[in-house]
Amino acid sequence: MVAALAVLATRDAPGERIRALFERAAALAEDRAPQEETPPPGTETTPSAPAARARTPPADVKPLYHRLPFLQNEEHVTVKFGMFEGTGSDNELFDEAYYGELEIGHRLDDFSSAQFRVGYLDSSERDNGEKTTVSAVPLLVGLSLDYPTEYVELQAGAGLGIVVCDLRRTRGTTRITKSKTLWGGDFWVSVNFNLHANAFITLEGRYLWTSHTRFDDESVDLDGLGFLAGVGFRF
Repeated sequence: MVAALAVLATRDAPGERIRALFERAAALAEDRAPQEETPPPGTETTPSAPAARARTPPADVKPLYHRLPFLQNEEHVTVKFGMFEGTGSDNELFDEAYYGELEIGHRLDDFSSAQFRVGYLDSSERDNGEKTTVSAVPLLVGLSLDYPTEYVELQAGAGLGIVVCDLRRTRGTTRITKSKTLWGGDFWVSVNFNLHANAFITLEGRYLWTSHTRFDDESVDLDGLGFLAGVGFRF
C-alpha cells in the first residue's frame, strides 16, 4: 500500500502532499518505538527487583583443620603401658599380664586414621621351683573413626594381624622355649586429651582376641581386655 501511494505521489501535487504525510508518519512511528538506553560509561546500573531480592551466598566455612590446628599434623607416635586381663575360658597358663605398645599412625582425613601397632604382653607364674612365662607380641594394622574437638579427641577402631606367642619354662639353669604364630585382632576405644597441637595423653580400653593354641598338653588362650595409658606426639 505504501508503494502504491508513493506511485500516486509522483503523478501530481496532491500526491506530493500525501507522500510527505506518510514519510512523517513513518518517522513518528520510529521515534515512539521502545529503545534500550545504554548508560554512559562509568555509571553503575541498578539491578532489577528480582535480582535485588536474590539471597547473598553465605560466607565460606573454614575447613575443620583451620579451627583445630592439631589436625594439620598427619603422623603420630604413641607409647602406652597398662594391664591385660585374660578372659579366655580355655586358659591354663595365661591370666594377668603387663601390656606395652608402640603405635605409629597416619591421619587419613579429619575423621579417620590408620595405625600400625606393636605390643608386648608378659605373664609369669612359679610352681614347684619351675617358672613358666607366656609372652605375646601382637603385630596389628587397624583403622579408626575419630571425633576431634579442641581439647579432646574420641576414637574407636579395629585391627587385624598376627600374634607371636612364646612359652618359656625355666628350672635352675635349664630353659625350654617354644613359639607359635597365631591370627589375632582387636577392638578399642580411646580418649586423647590434647596438651598441645603436637602432644596428647591417651586412655584406652581394648579387647584382644586370637586363635587358640596348645603347648604340649596345656592350652593358651590370649583373649582378654587391656587397659592402657600413654603419651603421644604428632608431627
